[in-house]
Amino acid sequence: MDVSPRITGRVDTISRRLAGGGDTSNAKRRYVRSSVYSLSPMATIDKEPINFSYSEIVGFELPLDDPLVISPIIANFVVARMLADTRSSADILYLQAYDRLGLPRKHLKPVSTPLTEFTGHSVYATEIAELDLTVGEAPRSVTIRASFTVVDIADPSYNRLIGRHLLNTLRAIVSPLHLKMKFPTSGGIGEVIGD
Repeated sequence: MDVSPRITGRVDTISRRLAGGGDTSNAKRRYVRSSVYSLSPMATIDKEPINFSYSEIVGFELPLDDPLVISPIIANFVVARMLADTRSSADILYLQAYDRLGLPRKHLKPVSTPLTEFTGHSVYATEIAELDLTVGEAPRSVTIRASFTVVDIADPSYNRLIGRHLLNTLRAIVSPLHLKMKFPTSGGIGEVIGD
């Protein structure tokens, strides 16, 4: 979609994805099928190359070693401090960030699969949240339905973590050197600059 969503508010304030998409065999099969079938719509807009140039490095003192932290729109809120982590296979939403979105907990789907190597030990995710995620600005924006693993951790550094699964779904390319993420849209190449 290329229409900017209506912003309701702002929320200010790492790890593996659930193996195979869920706790049951049926959930794992649905996950595999959805991954295969979700490739078709994006294929039509994947024609323009995504490039980064040294001229885009403006306002940074090199060498740069900062993580890419962005503020996408999730459930009509601008959500600050979302880490784009290409090393993580998990797409994480912290429970306190979910609560600040004002969404009822009854919409969360229960899950009991642990996240391993999360903060140095295993943590059990309690729920999955299906939420709309928008990156970029119209007309070069894209909105997808994202599944976030909800984790209750005290005092997280980030509100959410966008891992490889969502980055791949968005067809996003992350450049830590540029503190920027680029992705294809029907209006051309969209980009998000780190906060």
